[in-house]
Amino acid sequence: MNVMIVDDEVLMRTTLKYMLNVEIPALTRAQTLTGTQTSTGEWTGAQTSTEKQKFVLCAEASNGKEALDKLTSARPDILLSDMKMPEMDGLMLCEEINRLTPRIPFIALSNYDDYEYVRGALKGGAMDYLLKHALTPQSLLSALEKAAAGLQDRSAPSRLTDNNLVALRQDFLIHLLTGFYSDPGEIQAHCKVLALPLKPLRMLPLLMCIDDYQARDLANNNLISFSIVNIVTEILTDQENGAMCHISNEKYAMILSFGSTRSESAIHDTIQNTIGRITFCMKKFLNLSVSFSLGPLSIHPADLPASYRQAEENLRQKFYYEPGSIFTRENGTSASSDFDFLSISRENALTEAVLQRDSQKAHELLDEIFTDIRRQKPPLPVTQMAFTDLLGLLNQICKKQAVNFKEIYDDDTLSGQYLYDFQSLSTVQEWIASLFDRLIDLLQKREVPELSVYMRQALNYIHEHFAEPLSQSEAASRIHISSVYLSKLFRQELHVSFPDYLMQVRLNHATRLLRSENLPIRDVAAKSGFNDYIYFLKCFKKKMGCTPTEYLKRL
Repeated sequence: MNVMIVDDEVLMRTTLKYMLNVEIPALTRAQTLTGTQTSTGEWTGAQTSTEKQKFVLCAEASNGKEALDKLTSARPDILLSDMKMPEMDGLMLCEEINRLTPRIPFIALSNYDDYEYVRGALKGGAMDYLLKHALTPQSLLSALEKAAAGLQDRSAPSRLTDNNLVALRQDFLIHLLTGFYSDPGEIQAHCKVLALPLKPLRMLPLLMCIDDYQARDLANNNLISFSIVNIVTEILTDQENGAMCHISNEKYAMILSFGSTRSESAIHDTIQNTIGRITFCMKKFLNLSVSFSLGPLSIHPADLPASYRQAEENLRQKFYYEPGSIFTRENGTSASSDFDFLSISRENALTEAVLQRDSQKAHELLDEIFTDIRRQKPPLPVTQMAFTDLLGLLNQICKKQAVNFKEIYDDDTLSGQYLYDFQSLSTVQEWIASLFDRLIDLLQKREVPELSVYMRQALNYIHEHFAEPLSQSEAASRIHISSVYLSKLFRQELHVSFPDYLMQVRLNHATRLLRSENLPIRDVAAKSGFNDYIYFLKCFKKKMGCTPTEYLKRL
């Protein structure tokens, strides 16, 4: 591919020409020295067709006006230009190139103090930039390769324009986190060009993770990712203390900069304020819950990759915590190797609870198991084995009671892989508890005697209208019998009174809401048919043996 070099400094043009030649192993130094330059500025070497360079200098110019004059005859595929030049600078040249031949990639060359020029060029259509003081054959080749890839991809837009700044910031931050950059001066220069409010010393990595990412079906949602980066970048720019990039799927990385700040309490307050603002905005504008993981403070940029890896390690414990948590090095897994969450005694007790159709006892036993897991925080494979054991016990009971698995599991949960998609321990507990509830309900329905037509009508009416004000006389009127006769039917066929049955239906619905919905307890009471909140609390405690608040803590 043909490359045009535009720079008013002869020494810089010579350096770039040398770098272009030494990048090709097949091209010897002797061949370079015996090359000739044509009247159009094109250099030719003695290499054969099989040794042809990928990037060949086709022309050079000392300013933007001269480059435009040579554009037609030289036909460059890529243009490499300085920013500060006489007659026509690099910024004006970039704008003209973008207007006349927008398919030609433009790479900006800059010094420390050229960052305003470079930023303007990037917004005007430049594909990349290189800092002269840090220029190497490898960095030059990398930039040319990227430009060539963009040129050959005919399906992609030929110019990145304003989005190029975003893409270059993303690349730079990822390189900084992974150790590609470690020189403070070089980092500072890049931050100036990319308008990043970062100082190269005393940096701290902060990972942000979207809670329940799979459940929200946010995969491949570019609009959400764009909005998240924009909102957080605005916060960090306003605070002048950091920058953000998207790592993968639900995970985003921030680098917070503390410069000359030495006070640990001041650093702690800044981190908490940043997390608080981001959490608030994510919830308010995108209805997202997010968790965070902190790496240790890095005094020098060379320490940043290790700190980032620590933040990644901390985040592995997210599974054991509730949404919106903050993880540090202190959040670790248990060092113990003695885990027995589903002991023989618990297994027998849970089996007995199911066979006795005692849903409350089954939930208490499951609460004990998951409380132990949450407290001990074993390695995830151990935890997943405990889940598999619980499902194995459930399947064993189904088999002995001749219950079809499809009556317990949804179609999309029959696959064992489904278990590994859960993002938190709480969601796994909720799902497994719901499976045991279904099994107990199925076993209970088998024992219900044949009911009369009036009783079936009355039960249907209760289950459809339990959340409304409902009385025995109203239900009797709806099925065209007397209230006394309906009361007699309840006693004879279900061995329970109408009010007691209605109360049980309402309480069952309330417990389901508490387990599956994040609602205030007053709303749970209202949605379950209890107009009197105090009365609901009394009934709930009498039936469940605890208050709704205590019940929630056990989940």
